[in-house]
Amino acid sequence: MVGVRERLRRPFESFHGALGCCSAKRMPEQPQPRPVGRITTTMTVQTEVSTWSRAIVKRSNDVAKAYDMDQGSIGVGAFGTVVAATDRASGARRAIKSVPKRDAKGAEALDRELGYMKMMDHPCIVKIFDVYEDRKSLHFAMELCEGGTLFSRIVEAGYFSPSVAAPVMKQVMQAVYHLHSSDIVHRDLKPENFLFLHHAPVEGNVLKLIDFGLAVSCSPGKVLKRQVGTLAYMSPQVLERHYDRQCDIWSCG
Repeated sequence: MVGVRERLRRPFESFHGALGCCSAKRMPEQPQPRPVGRITTTMTVQTEVSTWSRAIVKRSNDVAKAYDMDQGSIGVGAFGTVVAATDRASGARRAIKSVPKRDAKGAEALDRELGYMKMMDHPCIVKIFDVYEDRKSLHFAMELCEGGTLFSRIVEAGYFSPSVAAPVMKQVMQAVYHLHSSDIVHRDLKPENFLFLHHAPVEGNVLKLIDFGLAVSCSPGKVLKRQVGTLAYMSPQVLERHYDRQCDIWSCG
């Protein structure tokens, strides 16, 4: 058990140590990086404005008619499953996340998550292309990220050197900055919720933020009181049920 605990502790320290630890008495200052557009695999930043997110609508037809699903899931969580699939019309590879609606409250939460995802248009945030709805579930057709989670890469490597960690954390903070610029707080930032786009090495790879199930609108000055997230990455203010969007900054470092 000692070996297992050590293995899990090291990636936690690597993720938090990349930006330095924060005082429990004071939240860190909100970062103010410049707005950015597309990030290439060489980390070159270019300006881009797209309208893909504005065109997303719910489709009531069968998702299986539009996508050829692979056998077996590539991800299973508390809120649903994810399978790889191919768009029958374009041949594009996608990830299909299927989430049961269960009840009216659950359906409302899914609609809220979808709304936040539709608002996001950033190279470090996973894109959503189509949404299909049937009687029992919602199906999100999203970017297929094949490089695994940031957590698994840290465990595999043991730790990231500063030269590797710096561009990774740059992408993390760019995603968070974009969220906060849209008055949205994620509330569950952790290495497991960042995926690499490619199987390629970490250096030069593209990182994507996923899972907006706990995201909520939070304008400047608004105080949140619901205690949500993953305990190991919660700020003291979340534990005290009195926090704002800077709780995401704590989770990053």
